[in-house]
Amino acid sequence: MWDGTSSLATQYCTPVVVGDAAFAVDGRVWRGANGAALVAASSPITVPSDPGGAGGSRDELAVFVPEACASGHGIARLAVERGILADGAGGAREVERLAAAGHREAIAVLEEAALHLAGIVGRAVDLLDPGAVVIGGGLGLAHGVQRRAFDRLLPAAIWSDTARGVRIVDAALGVDAALVGAALACRSPS
Repeated sequence: MWDGTSSLATQYCTPVVVGDAAFAVDGRVWRGANGAALVAASSPITVPSDPGGAGGSRDELAVFVPEACASGHGIARLAVERGILADGAGGAREVERLAAAGHREAIAVLEEAALHLAGIVGRAVDLLDPGAVVIGGGLGLAHGVQRRAFDRLLPAAIWSDTARGVRIVDAALGVDAALVGAALACRSPS
């Protein structure tokens, strides 16, 4: 099992810094009918370009890819665009460090990233109703500003009252969980 507990029959596993995720049933990753049931934040989401109807057309659609701001690379890109980092040096870790020191714009970027991540994970919880959500990746396991915001925002992103209490656990293998999981998935069945 991804989080080291054999008592969980179903788990939704997501590394915070990339767009891939996995659903595990009885300790085995479920790959779907075509082996493509792994992409979460990399999939484009289509939304009305003006959902409130305040001047634009509700018929126009905008395409948004959550990974563009919820991943480590996305956070670094937003930080450069917003003048927080000059050239992206230090990446998301530097944004997290600045946020921890009280930098308001860095906090805003990480909270925006957490909001998008919570939306993706919330939809997965609504669809799959897992026994736990396993968090991996450097940002997620750091328990910094982004992770605390994610933990705070996730319940509101889950539709079902009964699923809002889903356990959030850290990957027992730490930042290497996704790499080890991918290697095991490539292994020939014995």
